[in-house]
Amino acid sequence: MNKALFFVSSTVLFFLFTTSSHANPILSISSDTQTVSTGTTVLFDVNITGLATGIALGSFDLNISFDSTLLSLVNVAFGDPLVLGIDQLDPLNLGNSLSLSTPSNGLVSLIDTSLYDPASLSAAQASSFTLAVLSFNTLVAGISPITLSINSLSDANSLNIEATTQSRSITITDYSYLNTANLVSIPEPTTFLLLMLSGLSFLLTQHRKHFI
Repeated sequence: MNKALFFVSSTVLFFLFTTSSHANPILSISSDTQTVSTGTTVLFDVNITGLATGIALGSFDLNISFDSTLLSLVNVAFGDPLVLGIDQLDPLNLGNSLSLSTPSNGLVSLIDTSLYDPASLSAAQASSFTLAVLSFNTLVAGISPITLSINSLSDANSLNIEATTQSRSITITDYSYLNTANLVSIPEPTTFLLLMLSGLSFLLTQHRKHFI
């Protein structure tokens, strides 16, 4: 009897743990490309997915770190480009959110707070969306990690949200150097050389006619 009770209790606890762990939303960095060349602009989306029903994201304070010798931060745009760039902490686009980005060497902090009441925010906000889009210029070849970390994450009632983070990296390649190094140079005669050859051929022809 005790063994059966222990088995049932263990099974229930296991499923409760598994369900709660899978219920955690995911904060991630995404990009349309894995590899870029130097001297170009690359975009990274900061996304949240899997918010539970009835739970809205009310505020966040995130850090994104990168290799500043390979990447230079150009711009931070809060909002989801899939919904006209509207900040989903202000889903009705009423100006009821406070957003701030603070860049430093190899690090940018993203802070956003909704001023909506909990019921309105929960009703209007999606369960998955883009928090912000970061633009970088690529400087030199190399591999830069784009690491996401959470300072704070809370719901519309200012209660802490447990979330999983997913970072990524970007490979920067100097394609122009590689293409130039692999090219086989085939010299072409210059116009001046062609004129000289034509003139020499004409003189030889005239010389042969003179002796015939």
